[in-house]
Amino acid sequence: MKGKNCLVMGVVNAKSIAWGIVNQWAKDGANVVLTCQTSRIYGSVCDLVMKHEQHQKIKVVVCDVTKDEEIEQTIQKTNQFLGDRLDCLVHSIAYAPPTAMKGRLLDTTRSDFSTTFDVSAYSLIAVSRHAFHLLKRDKDEMSSSVINVSFLGSTRAIPQYAVMGPAKAALESISRGLAIELGKDNIRFNTLSLPPIRTVASHGIRDFSELSQNYAQKVPLVNLPGINEAISGATYLGSAEGITGQVLVVDGGYSSVL
Repeated sequence: MKGKNCLVMGVVNAKSIAWGIVNQWAKDGANVVLTCQTSRIYGSVCDLVMKHEQHQKIKVVVCDVTKDEEIEQTIQKTNQFLGDRLDCLVHSIAYAPPTAMKGRLLDTTRSDFSTTFDVSAYSLIAVSRHAFHLLKRDKDEMSSSVINVSFLGSTRAIPQYAVMGPAKAALESISRGLAIELGKDNIRFNTLSLPPIRTVASHGIRDFSELSQNYAQKVPLVNLPGINEAISGATYLGSAEGITGQVLVVDGGYSSVL
């Protein structure tokens, strides 16, 4: 990742998958703009960055992806900090209102459904559109890479995942669609599908401990994949020429035996 310009969206705290990627990529020599969703956590995220040995390579921006003007401002700040080339964009953003995650999918309200899909799926379209001019490459150049983060609930019915399952399915479908549309512009889109990892977002999943225990009991590999394996998967997709429109499953084989 040395010398690459990256935008990583979705940092909440030190346990975030997005922060794990930022942390490692900056150590590897990448220049990184990271986003957090609200100004409420901006200070704590900045504190996290200032403790990093390569903090001068990292810039923090607040971006509420439900607001096009904030996405546009984020891309402008990314352009100012990184220049007019963006090599990797990581979309690690998902949210559903608590009321949508605690009950049945059948009981999901129209408002909760719209919010979930706006933040967790449509935002990939909005961010990609605004960042297009930084991502596009000539035919004879190395491609740029857009990576989104998903979970098995996109293709399997997992009760605890409620409305987030359909949202992740939409996210993966959007990624494939954008891969087809923007391949001619030398931009790759891929999905990184991960196992249950305990983060702030996981607290919103009903019976997450039960889901994690089930995973631990069934996964074939003796060492359970976590943040480090997520970082490895993201790094691979960030530089894997010729791979687009795909889902890279990094779950220790769990999806093969479920």
